[in-house]
Amino acid sequence: MKRSGLLVASLLAASGLGAVAAQADEPAKIDVGVLTCDLTGKSNIVVLSNSQYVCTLDGKDDAWDQVYVGDIDKIGIDLNAVSQQTIKWGVLTTSGEYNPQMMEGTYVGASADAALGLGAGAKVLVGGSGDAISLQPLSVSGQEGIGIAAGLERMTLTKVGEKTEG
Repeated sequence: MKRSGLLVASLLAASGLGAVAAQADEPAKIDVGVLTCDLTGKSNIVVLSNSQYVCTLDGKDDAWDQVYVGDIDKIGIDLNAVSQQTIKWGVLTTSGEYNPQMMEGTYVGASADAALGLGAGAKVLVGGSGDAISLQPLSVSGQEGIGIAAGLERMTLTKVGEKTEG
C-alpha cells in the first residue's frame, strides 16, 4: 500500500511539474484595450442575419487606437428588431506581442442576445491576424428593440483609419 501511495504521489508531482513547465512556455497575455462597436445597419431573414458596425479600438497604448468597419454574419435564430446596439469587448492577445495590423481579419464565435425594450447580449469571438486576438465581452451589448437571437457569428474587421480625439 505504501508503495502504491508513493507511486501515485510521484505521478501527481510529475504531472504538476509538467503543467508548470507548459505554462512557462506559453506567451504572456497582452491586454490590448477595449473595442467599442456601434450598429449602423442590419438585415435579418430569421436564420441568417448581417449587421454592420463602426468600431473604435481604445488601446492601452495610444499608438494602437484605430477605427474599423465591422461586418457580422450570424447563422442561427435571429428574431431581433433592434434599432440601436453598442458592443464592448476586451481585446487580448497571447501572441507575446501586439501591433495594430493584428486586429484586421475574420473572427468567429458564439453569441446570444435578448431584448424587450432594453436588452443585453454577449458575443465571444476569436480571430484577427493568425487567430491571435480574443474579443471578450465587457459590458455586454446594450441594445434597444425587441427579440431574441442565438447562433454562430463571423465578424470581419477592416481598418478605416486612425482614431482622432474629439
